[in-house]
Amino acid sequence: MREKSPINYNVVVFYGIQKESIQWQELYEFALNFIESHNQKPSRMTLTGEQVKPSSKTKSFKHYNKIITALEFNGIDGFWIGAGYPENPGGDQDDCFIGFYVDCHYGKELFLYFRNELLGYDADLLKKIAVNLSCNTESQFGAAFQINQRLKDPSRYVSAILSDGDNQEMEENILNWDRAYNDKESYKTGDLRDLYPLNFISETHLQRDVFGQSLRQWIESDLVRGTLEPLNGALWTWEIPQENISDLRLQLKDTDILVCFRPYE
Repeated sequence: MREKSPINYNVVVFYGIQKESIQWQELYEFALNFIESHNQKPSRMTLTGEQVKPSSKTKSFKHYNKIITALEFNGIDGFWIGAGYPENPGGDQDDCFIGFYVDCHYGKELFLYFRNELLGYDADLLKKIAVNLSCNTESQFGAAFQINQRLKDPSRYVSAILSDGDNQEMEENILNWDRAYNDKESYKTGDLRDLYPLNFISETHLQRDVFGQSLRQWIESDLVRGTLEPLNGALWTWEIPQENISDLRLQLKDTDILVCFRPYE
């Protein structure tokens, strides 16, 4: 069996979203507009909710679009929409050019991912997407980055599901994040999963103590550590030059703010 070639995806993710704050119709329309504006068509979908029959498989977009419209977006827990399958018209999450996922029941996460060949990495565009997504929900923090996964779609990394193609560093990141994020005694608001080119963080993050000063003071004391700018009324964008991320991760390793370094047992 021939191994799949590496595929780069751009990802915007928010964690800690609250169901009562979700604007379901606005999120749904944003996803469809994004898909259609890039000359793709939604074709696969999942839907969960109080009045939705559970299914372990994705179904046609037409099927679930009819249901979510009839429900008028009431009683919804989450949905995923996939679009663009030029190489595999019958594909699912791991074949799509664009995927949009929101879940308020399990992971409490929201993310959009799309292939780099469709639209390359653009920090300004990712910030605009983040503003749109954060306006329709409340979250504790988020990030935007580009990821390369050899065998599976990026939703597995975002949702902390191990894939066959994960290297040791990514596997440890996934395991540590899965343990901490789902453990109320371990995870606390103000924790970060890792450092990314774009980090969407709250005042709680900025007030965290690192090296005897607040994270905000630490960032602003040296341009090497990136820049801060408001994202919306609740979150800030911490933008870090890609070439500086590895060094900054090591500097923050022992501060306990980065969950990726917490040992998994």
